[in-house]
Amino acid sequence: MKIFVALMLISNMAMASEGEVLHFEFLDAAGSKYHTGTLADDLIRYNWEPEEIKALKILLIETPALDDAGYRKQIAVLDSFVHHDDIYAFFVIACPKEEDSSGYHTSKEVAQTLIGGKTRFRVRLLDLTGTIIHQSLEPITEQTLKKWLQ
Repeated sequence: MKIFVALMLISNMAMASEGEVLHFEFLDAAGSKYHTGTLADDLIRYNWEPEEIKALKILLIETPALDDAGYRKQIAVLDSFVHHDDIYAFFVIACPKEEDSSGYHTSKEVAQTLIGGKTRFRVRLLDLTGTIIHQSLEPITEQTLKKWLQ
């Protein structure tokens, strides 16, 4: 019975739709931990200014592998955003095969839970509480990303 319930939870997380909340832990390159349920408090603990925190979003990039074509295409779009000072978003990579520890990322175990049994690319925009605002099964363009982040 416990295994069935766990599988149902994983399945529900993988199929979450806009408006639903995802609770998960992620790390930065230095190993500091953050959690979607307590992100504002985590950031205050790491000496962020409250004004910086208000507009912050999480762009969760789920990929079956770091060499996935969709992932590579999405990273190319994000690379152009790195130089924008008005972008208030954590770009969090979730990959069940390997961790991209050069920036914000989940563990492989958390990535597997988020992706569930689906081995597909997905991008989701979350607010600070982990509520899904937008999602796409395809890499999003720079225009779409700007629109999502408004």
